Amino acid sequence: MLYRTPPNCSLSALQQCFCSPRWRCEITLHCLNSPELVVMIPIAIALSLIAGAFVYLTSPNDQDRAVQNLPTPRSTLPILKNTFDLVIKHRMRIYDWILEQCREHGGQPWRVRVLGRSPAVVVSSPEAMEDILKTQFEVFTKGPAVATISRDLLGEGIFAVDGAKWKHQRRAASHFFSMNMIRGTMEHVVRDHSLLLTTKLGEAAVSGETVNIKLVLDSFTMDIFAKIGFGVELHELETGGNSEFMEAFERATRRIMVRFQQPMFIWKLARWLNVGAERQMYKDMKLINSVVYDVIDRSMKEKRKQGEEVSSCSKSRKDLISLFLEKADVEYAEDDHVEMTPMMLRDMSIVFIFAGRDSTSLTMTWFIIEMNHHPEALARVRLELADKLPMLGLDDTETLSTNDIDGLIYLEAAIRECIRLNPVAPALQRIAARDTTLYNNTFIKAGTRIILPHYAMGHLEVVWGPDAEEYKPERWIDEGTGKLIHVSPYKFAAFLAGPRMCLGMRFALAEMKITLATILSKFDIQTIKNPADFTYVPSVTLQVNGPVDVKITRATTTTA
Repeated sequence: MLYRTPPNCSLSALQQCFCSPRWRCEITLHCLNSPELVVMIPIAIALSLIAGAFVYLTSPNDQDRAVQNLPTPRSTLPILKNTFDLVIKHRMRIYDWILEQCREHGGQPWRVRVLGRSPAVVVSSPEAMEDILKTQFEVFTKGPAVATISRDLLGEGIFAVDGAKWKHQRRAASHFFSMNMIRGTMEHVVRDHSLLLTTKLGEAAVSGETVNIKLVLDSFTMDIFAKIGFGVELHELETGGNSEFMEAFERATRRIMVRFQQPMFIWKLARWLNVGAERQMYKDMKLINSVVYDVIDRSMKEKRKQGEEVSSCSKSRKDLISLFLEKADVEYAEDDHVEMTPMMLRDMSIVFIFAGRDSTSLTMTWFIIEMNHHPEALARVRLELADKLPMLGLDDTETLSTNDIDGLIYLEAAIRECIRLNPVAPALQRIAARDTTLYNNTFIKAGTRIILPHYAMGHLEVVWGPDAEEYKPERWIDEGTGKLIHVSPYKFAAFLAGPRMCLGMRFALAEMKITLATILSKFDIQTIKNPADFTYVPSVTLQVNGPVDVKITRATTTTA
């Protein structure tokens, strides 16, 4: 009745009617009691909040304006920018999509944007790598975003922190990865476990069973690192491996990668609600932490059993825990005193388990795939082994020392070529701590992210030449001298460079050379699946998608 004009009523009479206090009161009461209004008010508030958030997320900020002259992918959308590309369309092939964009832009910097995140500049030239990883090392840091995204898994381990905490762990680790330690460990731990691996593969060769070589190598490297890092025997290889732990670790690293691709508020909301993949992440971290704390506890008990004071200085070779506890009492700067806590010990331990397992296990898995894909390279590896180490393929009890592997030039070239195309860390992120200018005069505002795409760099023709996509170990060997060619770490950046260069690089290469020389001289490892069909799964590390099932037979003798 109130929302209609009364019949036979003049305009002036209608105005007087609505100006009456009684009518105004009735209209107000009617509006307040309207069911439609009760529903519409919350909707209006919600829409206003959404609109405000949308404007905030999509409006260009100072960082956007500073790099607005840099090119963007052709698929960039007006509002969503590259969110659709990264989160949905190219999520499962993210590193190849980045490679395609780097090619399109000739290896020069380009920018990418995801809702809710600061803009990112992607650089893929050796000059840019040197500028960011060395020249402006203090400017381009890990930043708070990396720490937030990876905290559940890596905590405050060396991969996720800057400043005093990074220095403390770096210095302790540098003692652990000294050349004396490497040679001592090679002579004992790796050789002993290589014999166990030979036995395991020999049994599979006799039985004819199908073996998941990825799980076998995961267990093998986990055993080695637990022994040298914590002084404990896990016996993963002998018992078949803790597949639940391995799977939980892989899921956790994949989840960290998804967090990097998503707007920050999405995964934080999912974690707060404990739903979806974040719910699984919570379960996986409970399992991972349980295993890691168990390893630490066993290490401590082993030390007490041997009558060793963990925090005291010993003339014998120390493991990681001893070094971390010892270095915790040392100040590296005037006000930088690092206090060791159980949680920090856990963070350091999990990072080194992570690095020690993935750096070698993943690379050796990809190497076996590459050898299946390129049998001519495998033939040359075996020819070198037969020439330099003729007894290795004839006796299962024969093992190698670090001196033995020094002359395996082609094998190391083949390993480095595998790492070039399949880097363990396919991409890294840095953030500008202050305003700065890149090597090519590109202005970078504080808070801007920098993406270092190692996978893309390894495949780029502007970096490696027209045959960049080919698996070609010969590119690493000088034709005149027959020796390995030194390649700048800013070009071959898989082990990083500058102050954060991988401390375990020499150890990893030595471990892989001993292991691969031992098993390839004795066994043929044939993948069930076509080697060309193997792909990666997006993760912090370049994990092989699915199991790598193989058939193992005794290798035929190769004569030099």
